[in-house]
Amino acid sequence: MYDICFLGYGVSNRGALRLFLKEQRGKAFVSTLSPLLATERQWFLSQGVSWEEGENSYRCLLSKQIVISPGISPDVPILEAAYERRIPVHSDIDFASPYFPPQLLTIGITGTNGKTTTVELTHHLLSVEKRSAMAGNIGTSPADLILEDSLSETDTVVFELSSFQLHYTSIPFLNIAAILNITADHLSWHGTFEAYSEAKRKIFSLKKVPARDRYNLIGAPLAGGLSADFTVGYESTDTCRIIQHPRSLCIQTEAGPVHFSLESYQLKGAHNDQNAAFASSIAYLSGVSIEGIQNGLSTYTGSEHRLEVFLIHEGVTYVNDSKSTNADSLIQAIRTYRAEGKRLLLLMGGRGKGEDYADLASEIKNGCHFVFLCGENAPLIGPLIENSLPVSHYSDWTEAISAAIAEAQDGDTVLFSPGGSSFDFFSNYKERGLFFKNACLRLLGLSSL
Repeated sequence: MYDICFLGYGVSNRGALRLFLKEQRGKAFVSTLSPLLATERQWFLSQGVSWEEGENSYRCLLSKQIVISPGISPDVPILEAAYERRIPVHSDIDFASPYFPPQLLTIGITGTNGKTTTVELTHHLLSVEKRSAMAGNIGTSPADLILEDSLSETDTVVFELSSFQLHYTSIPFLNIAAILNITADHLSWHGTFEAYSEAKRKIFSLKKVPARDRYNLIGAPLAGGLSADFTVGYESTDTCRIIQHPRSLCIQTEAGPVHFSLESYQLKGAHNDQNAAFASSIAYLSGVSIEGIQNGLSTYTGSEHRLEVFLIHEGVTYVNDSKSTNADSLIQAIRTYRAEGKRLLLLMGGRGKGEDYADLASEIKNGCHFVFLCGENAPLIGPLIENSLPVSHYSDWTEAISAAIAEAQDGDTVLFSPGGSSFDFFSNYKERGLFFKNACLRLLGLSSL
């Protein structure tokens, strides 16, 4: 019998295992489908940790509890067997949250698109006047923050929460919760849009016991049927109203309206104005001054791999939007650059998520001038747009990028926005984005990154 099983051994469970060994000790078992490094096996031996590679066997069921990596599908046989045996299954956040200092202000942000940008911007605004950290899907395990003892010197932690993490998390740990938006994504994992939406909305059930300093946030289009202290949108009735002319925000407070200018905010597009509205609202509710928020909005430069203008060469703008992993994020990218009135050359394709591409096809027809397709979902998208604009297919990304560069003229924008996950060719979107940038530089005869 094991005290705990770590099902999967990615970033989140690596931190959770180290925290278990430090705080609880006991018998730990690691079950991972991926091969372990020799150094990891040696460390397991030194710590008395049992493990298996290449399978998730019945040994997982010999544990008192299971801490699961968020990407593991809920319908895998070993997990179904664990539920039948009533073995508690927790996320790494469930496991780590009891170790959070009581004074810590915890903020959770979810949504189909915009999570990373909003988390980073919120952290940036908070850091103007407070000690802030980021955790969750953004790449840092909360257990690692505890092990580094950095939370003792931290005022706030901003969590990026994916639908996978929310599905497995059940212990309330948030002071402020935000849903940015919900559109179809990860349907192959969740099964239906309703199940995916339910996982996102679950964030509100993870709020701590209501108190004056604890809030819900939600985008106005989702407000129906959900209890929200705060709405974000374009209507005069929204608590935080996004104003297009002049580009600004207006937050309604008990003391009257509070205004923030977005004229010096460097991120383009209506979706980024919404991200700024959420981040500014959270920072305001967290006690950051009006001056601090305004200063933070002016100094934030954006996320790598999200509408990142990384190169302008011979009048051609090259945009790395590798973080576009679904149809809706690609639609937002096209709308952002269509508004500039330039010729738009789109490089797209990746692993699909069971989405309907009809709306995306319409946006491509209206906003793009050339499309260069590569990736698993290319055969699904090509037939929807080939009669409306020039479309070419490639089996290799280097060939596709080379063709786009050859077609580009002075004043054009080359947009790399895949609209699908990276797993058909790459390990993650970051690797994909770096490949695109280095390929452009190499093909243009410039220095690589």
